[in-house]
Amino acid sequence: MRLVDWNIQWGRGVDGRVVLARIVREAKALCDFDILCPQELTRGFHEGPAAGGLAGGLSADQFAELAALLPHAKVIEDHRRERHQAAMPSQRGYVMWHTDGAR
Repeated sequence: MRLVDWNIQWGRGVDGRVVLARIVREAKALCDFDILCPQELTRGFHEGPAAGGLAGGLSADQFAELAALLPHAKVIEDHRRERHQAAMPSQRGYVMWHTDGAR
């Protein structure tokens, strides 16, 4: 079993742009993974820094965006939340794995 565990920092690259397709491409370049565990995917931080969101042009729902980029994956979202995050937009771990051997 090949596992990639990666804090993707909401997908923002060194160029300042958020491109989840690039993250998937780089994860696949690391290895032909069975399990991908990216941390710091977001939902609801898309408004931009002035409105309390994150920089880089991210989508409103990175969970759905990443699932669309890996159509042969089963998606499991971690719904555990810390007390201090109860009133904040989602920013949780995410796990995906290939169920049919297709990559």
